[in-house]
Amino acid sequence: METIRKFLKLPITTVIVCIFLQISCDKIEDEDDNFANDPLAIDIVTGINLRAELYDTSIILGNPNDKTSSFNDNIRFSPTPNPPINITKLLFTNTKFTSSPSITNIWVIKSKPSKDYLDTDYTELLQDFSYDESELANLNILEAKDVENTDDELSINLNQYDPGYYRIFIQIEGTLVWSNIVILDPDNPDAFTELEEFWNSK
Repeated sequence: METIRKFLKLPITTVIVCIFLQISCDKIEDEDDNFANDPLAIDIVTGINLRAELYDTSIILGNPNDKTSSFNDNIRFSPTPNPPINITKLLFTNTKFTSSPSITNIWVIKSKPSKDYLDTDYTELLQDFSYDESELANLNILEAKDVENTDDELSINLNQYDPGYYRIFIQIEGTLVWSNIVILDPDNPDAFTELEEFWNSK
């Protein structure tokens, strides 16, 4: 698969990554498979942080296996809004570097929800953990042709993506961070209610 690195030369103080989504597929299925008792499985979503704006207080569903900050919390990114409505932005805030850090790679992985790890302490578990880049590359569904880089934003065309769960991985200054998003079916008026019911049910 063609590398995406050459498209990712955007310096960041506050970086906006726009992901364009035009969805017209089946509704998200309530999937809660057994993932071989591995809370670190690369393709599972154990929860979602929902927000409309960057600094909104998140609505937390489940127990998100996100790792959205690096450098002792000095760089953080948040998919906003989540769930996306046609467009979501990955907003980066940087409070450490006097010069702007850069994104060196980005991957998107189709995933499945799991409620097997609602009691897992992901803050501790993920503190010194990272995924292998070769594994990310093997599962990546983002194509280089869908990446557009301008002076002030990185745009990714995801209009072929079905409703469902996805994990977005970004390598910034040599550190890997990631977060979960969920794409709802725009043709299903009950999609958000069904999302909440799934994660809140036992």
